[in-house]
Amino acid sequence: MAPGLTKTPLNEGVFLEKILPTVPMKRYETADEVAKVFVFVASEATFMTGQTILSDGGVSVGLK
Repeated sequence: MAPGLTKTPLNEGVFLEKILPTVPMKRYETADEVAKVFVFVASEATFMTGQTILSDGGVSVGLK
């Protein structure tokens, strides 16, 4: 999995505020959202192999 900007105690404050404008969804990803992707892959994607799941709020596709 390739998560996007996720708010954690290590990146709160100035860093998060400087990077946030580059995220098309204009918000950070939560730890719960990251966990939901893991749960989906572990429980529903039973025939999926060798994939990178992007969860980055649109950054990788260059949305504005």
